[in-house]
Amino acid sequence: MKKTFLAKLLAGFSGVALLTYGVMLACGPDFSFDFRDQSNFTPEIFVDEADLPLMLSSFLFYENGALPSKDQFDGYMVADWTEYLKGVADPEVVRYFLLDSSRQAVNALYLNKGVPKIKGNFDRQSQKGREFIKFLYLAKQVESASINHSRWGYYDVHYKQFEDESTIAEIESIYKTTSDKFLKKRYWFQTLKAYFYSTDRSRTITFFEANQSGVEKDLLYYRGMAYAAGAYYRQQEYAKSNYLFSIVFGNCPELRQMAMFNFHPQEQEDWLQTLAMTKTKEDKAAVWAMHGYYADELEAIENIFKLHPKSKDLEFLLARLINNIVVSSPLADPNDWGFTHEPRDFSKAAKLVSDIAKSGKTTKPEIWNLAAGYLWTINRDFKKSKSFYDLAARKLSDPAKSQLRLLRLVDAVSQLEAIDKSSEDKLLPELNWLLLDLPSSSSNEFRYENAVGW
Repeated sequence: MKKTFLAKLLAGFSGVALLTYGVMLACGPDFSFDFRDQSNFTPEIFVDEADLPLMLSSFLFYENGALPSKDQFDGYMVADWTEYLKGVADPEVVRYFLLDSSRQAVNALYLNKGVPKIKGNFDRQSQKGREFIKFLYLAKQVESASINHSRWGYYDVHYKQFEDESTIAEIESIYKTTSDKFLKKRYWFQTLKAYFYSTDRSRTITFFEANQSGVEKDLLYYRGMAYAAGAYYRQQEYAKSNYLFSIVFGNCPELRQMAMFNFHPQEQEDWLQTLAMTKTKEDKAAVWAMHGYYADELEAIENIFKLHPKSKDLEFLLARLINNIVVSSPLADPNDWGFTHEPRDFSKAAKLVSDIAKSGKTTKPEIWNLAAGYLWTINRDFKKSKSFYDLAARKLSDPAKSQLRLLRLVDAVSQLEAIDKSSEDKLLPELNWLLLDLPSSSSNEFRYENAVGW
């Protein structure tokens, strides 16, 4: 990456400074390309961890992240069953049977034809012990179809079909008859899962719609809803499918990435129908957020703010918006991937973000002040950028303070037309921080590379 920013700036500096920074630039790293290297705005500082995969990236997901695998929920499952079987089975026994045991080993245990050699105590004859073995036996049957798929996606995938109708009927029968709330919830989920992989996936929808109202809305519930959403998609009921995925997205952090991946209105009409299905401001905000991810962050932010200023989706859309704008602005490095940056007017975005910042109605107003300042820097209105940076400085804490410091440096250099003694004295401490301190002390997430290479 050609270091045009500092090369031009340092050309007017004193000999000592030029020598010091020249060595740094010559020996410094050549950062590999991704959109992260095109921006000084670090989403990791402001965005919830569940939303990081949704940040702007040249890959399908941020940092080339994959969709969560089938192992994503192992920890939750083991913890739940370990608590349920306390005094009946030791944790290592529970973990073995849930995660490591083969279908054949469980079948043998269920049919009293052999017990695996495992460490730990297990009271197989107790009521809960027998219920656990029964559940394992039935779940392993369904797993013969489902375990083949390690990614959460419900289309363009060739599924195995689970054709054992007697097992499906037994699972649903236990769901209907058991009085044990813990088991009932898990047989509810297993019924949905079995129907989804069966020869008639439409039964997933029928069962979910008939039996979801009284189910506690936790991770297992939203996993079940995702199966129903996938079944709706297979039935080409796209609006309903996308509506359910939006509910999952808005309520279950563990499934936000999966839900976003599967949210795909086929036509504008599907999107409008999905939006019409929403009942609460939170639901509407989630649908707008997903639409904004694929289409227009600015439009989504504007509509979400009108509906629900405290929505958690605003910050993740803001981070995407800022970095999308920066990639198209003169602040990006034109040498990466042949970018050409024609003059563009980003004042509409700057005005909206500024208005939201000034309202103080969001959950993180200081972040909106920071973003507004950056947008006004890009628009070269330095009076406004300073005003918003000053507002942001009042409430920011580390590491957001470093973000502000970096953006102020970019703002200051953007205003320079020539280097004099006064500007050199002012900038030297900041360049020391940028080129000497940050490479040795900052986290891998903090984005300062663009300022170095600009």
